[in-house]
Amino acid sequence: QIRYYFRTDGPAYHAHHSGGEFSTLGPLNSGYYGSEIAIGRGLFDLGYKPAIIKLSKGGTSLGGDWNSRTPGDLWTLWQADASAALAELVANGNTPVLRAFFWLQGENDSIDSSHAADYQSNFYNFVTDVSDYLGTSYDVSELRFVTALTRDRPGWDYAPTVRSAQQSVMDSHPLGASFDTQDLTTFDNLHYDVPGVSIIGDRFVASYLSTHVEPASTNNIVISELMYHPSDPTVDEQNAGFSNDRAFEFIELMNIGNSKVDLEAARFTGRINQ
Repeated sequence: QIRYYFRTDGPAYHAHHSGGEFSTLGPLNSGYYGSEIAIGRGLFDLGYKPAIIKLSKGGTSLGGDWNSRTPGDLWTLWQADASAALAELVANGNTPVLRAFFWLQGENDSIDSSHAADYQSNFYNFVTDVSDYLGTSYDVSELRFVTALTRDRPGWDYAPTVRSAQQSVMDSHPLGASFDTQDLTTFDNLHYDVPGVSIIGDRFVASYLSTHVEPASTNNIVISELMYHPSDPTVDEQNAGFSNDRAFEFIELMNIGNSKVDLEAARFTGRINQ
C-alpha cells in the first residue's frame, strides 16, 4: 500500500491536501498531481513500502519561497509538514527510513538574474539544511537527493545557470544524482503533459537506485555460474599466452537485488584451490 501525505497549491480550485495525515490515492474532483504517483508505483514494484510526503506550489523560487536561510514561507511549511507526517508514522508503530528527497523546481529562478546567480549557494544550503533538520530526529545516513534539471526554453534566460547550479550541487554531494528533462513533452510549452510527468517519476526512481549502494550479502549476491573445468586452450589462446586451462576458470556472481552492491568487503571464506 502506498501512502501519501500531500499539500498541493495553485489556483484555489486546484489546491488540495490530504487533511494533515497520510492517505491513499483515490478519485478527487480537482487538484494538482504529478510525478509522485509514478514514484510511488515504481518504488512499490521494487519491494519498498513507500510513504511519500509532498509539498508543491507553482511559480515559486528557491531564492525566496524555499530559501532555508531567510527562511521562505514554503521552507517553513515543509518543516512543519515533514515533522507532522513522520511523527504520524512513528505514532502508528512504524520506523521511518528516510531514503530519498526528490526536487523538481527552478523555473521561476530561471527568469530572475539575481535568483539564478545565487541558485548554487542557495541550493547547497537547502540540501544541507534538509539533512540537518531531518537528522535532529531521524537517521539520514541513507538519504539520497535527486534533482530533475530545469528545462531550458525561450524566455527563461537564466535556465542554463540554474541547470548548471543544480547539477554542480548534486555532483558534489556523495548521495546526489540528477537527470535531464529537456526531452520531455509539455502541453503548453511550459507545463509537462501526462507522459512527461510519468517519465519524471520513473527517472526519479531510476536515479535514486543509481545512488543506492548496499553491502554485499546473501540477500543480494548469489553465485550464478561456476567454471571449474574448462576445455583445453585453443591454438589461438595458446598463441596469446594462455597455455593452461586453469586460466579460464571463473566464478560468476549475480546481483539479485534492486540496488548497486559494494563488493569491497566481500570475501570467499571457503577454500578455493589454486
